[in-house]
Amino acid sequence: MVINSSALSNALDSTYKVSQQAETLIVVSPFAYDDGDPIVIFITEQDERLQLDDNGETATRLMFEGYDLDNKRTGVLLPSLKQLHGIHWDDEAQRLFCFSTEKNLSKNIFQLIQAALQMQGLSASSKRYDLSGFKQAVMTALEEVQASTEVEMQFDVPVDSSEQIKADAYFLTDTPIAIFAASTSERLSDAELAWYDAKMNNVPLRILAVVESIDKIGKVKFARAGYHTDKLLTYQDMEKEFKLHIAEQVKTMRGVAAVH
Repeated sequence: MVINSSALSNALDSTYKVSQQAETLIVVSPFAYDDGDPIVIFITEQDERLQLDDNGETATRLMFEGYDLDNKRTGVLLPSLKQLHGIHWDDEAQRLFCFSTEKNLSKNIFQLIQAALQMQGLSASSKRYDLSGFKQAVMTALEEVQASTEVEMQFDVPVDSSEQIKADAYFLTDTPIAIFAASTSERLSDAELAWYDAKMNNVPLRILAVVESIDKIGKVKFARAGYHTDKLLTYQDMEKEFKLHIAEQVKTMRGVAAVH
């Protein structure tokens, strides 16, 4: 089985960078660890199968942050990753890995990235779901939209296939709308992952993310996330426009039937 870098580049979108070193394909993803470094996937051929791994980078970062990999939370997550996505943990090499076929390579790359981000989220320093004043303001605005449109809205709804990523708000329109109040870059990555997951699994779902400001997230991260969500909005000094846009989205999707 021979996979060249050009073929893989064509299978992925342009935000992924693919190169080849000897017999190893290296995929630099648009997703990043908490320290800002990109998540990189290494692909080799093993026993006529493709093996993907993170080269131990996820575990290294967790240990640098003082996280104990023998923690009970790790013991819960790792079996879940194996059962749901076929992602294995190599205890000796301290790495995440999986096997793939050429047909499923793009999907397995994404699943390994998702596993790395979920592992990173175990760190005590991760602040994915903070109760900031920004999030509270967004939720208040969404409640006003719900009242004006009279469309049911739910909170903290799992929106990915493994039920690990929860949207802050979820409007039950004909084509559902999941909204992420992204007060951190990690939380914005959650929205991107949910968008990718819905696309890969043909789930009729619109993913909207809102950040407090571009400066809070960073220009590069903000620009990239615009390609990996259905709509990316800013909130600071745009509160009225934000509510009007969400209300319009809800009214529009209320009349658009879900298509699988």
